[in-house]
Amino acid sequence: MSKTQKIELLPLTDDYVFKRVFTKDGQEDMLKDLLSAILNVEIKKIEIKNPELTKQNRETKREILDIRATINDDSLIDVEMQVRDYRNIDKRSIAYLTKLYSEQLQAGDDYNTEIYNKKSRSENQIGAMAVAILWERGENRDGKKTK
Repeated sequence: MSKTQKIELLPLTDDYVFKRVFTKDGQEDMLKDLLSAILNVEIKKIEIKNPELTKQNRETKREILDIRATINDDSLIDVEMQVRDYRNIDKRSIAYLTKLYSEQLQAGDDYNTEIYNKKSRSENQIGAMAVAILWERGENRDGKKTK
């Protein structure tokens, strides 16, 4: 008699699973489809980047994005999967976005350039997606269901 072993499947919202599904070499189309649906744009080109934000000095907090990518015209995208309400998504998003911007700016760059404005729209929409996923799941900061 053979015994069958029940395998627990991890949800897509699990950090490891989320990153593995959307950033694994050869599976770029999965991320393209996700971003196309959220941003409502055709994505012709996508490149997954190093998710670690540059530290300014040794005392600066180390921050790693869930997914960092560029699409089409080099618009920078930050995708964050948030499943628990730690009541910090707004502050954390601002911290990530400002670091992403500051890493890109060069001496003499104009804050009103079309590229700068285009990047801000993309990142804000992805930030809205992270919040929508959180509220759709209906969890509070302890991961307990609220719905």
